[in-house]
Amino acid sequence: MAKGIYERQGKNGDVTFYIRYQFKTVGADGVEFIKDLKEKVGRKSRGFTRELAREALKAREGEIAQGRFNLEKVKKPHAIGELLERYHMHAESYKASYSRERFKKYFAGRYLSDVTTWAVEKWKRDREKQVEKSTVNRELTVLKHMFKTGVKWGLMESNPAAGVAPFPVQEGRFRYLSEDEIPALLAACEKQVTSPWLSPLVVMALNTGARQGELLQLRHEDLGLERGLIYFGKTKNKKLKTVPMNRAVREVVDWLSYYNSLSR
Repeated sequence: MAKGIYERQGKNGDVTFYIRYQFKTVGADGVEFIKDLKEKVGRKSRGFTRELAREALKAREGEIAQGRFNLEKVKKPHAIGELLERYHMHAESYKASYSRERFKKYFAGRYLSDVTTWAVEKWKRDREKQVEKSTVNRELTVLKHMFKTGVKWGLMESNPAAGVAPFPVQEGRFRYLSEDEIPALLAACEKQVTSPWLSPLVVMALNTGARQGELLQLRHEDLGLERGLIYFGKTKNKKLKTVPMNRAVREVVDWLSYYNSLSR
């Protein structure tokens, strides 16, 4: 295999530069032999040129001549898909909102060594055109942790997302119902004859602060009737959410139990 620089053109027409060189090493049997090595430098579309490849080859040959060459650093590059799959299995157990598909589609076909801080910054700007800035910030947090974990696993040398700042987002203002609005809301709910359970659920929401999804997923076994507690399951950080029942909530629970017994 000839030493030097060579190019390979992909299906999309993009050119990738590689370098080839030789390194004298010792086998397991103690016998010296010459090992041929091939190393990817980068793609032309990402600014790499034949001149840069030539400089990379000189640098490698210089390391070999000076005895500073580290074979462990010259390994087959890891595809970003490998990290996405491994992190998906890792995060599945505790990051309920994590989804690898949104990253997989954008970074498809790249190696981890190709992902730079600018590439992450560009992803952030492109993503902003599709979703709210607050959503981009949450996804950026996941990216940062994923790449940080990739460094920990030895798949990459540095975290390209570490220096990418989130978008400045102004926090929304909370609005609370007034004392006059609460009776009006309940009266409107009671008029919904096709949904007799709407008013009781609104009463529970007002008295527990539970979200819609938490109320709709509530099961009978989540009610600690003896202790007067409601267990809403685990939150996103996997902590159990427990809320005490007041009299209004207890009446709703009794009504829902009676309503369910009639519908069976």
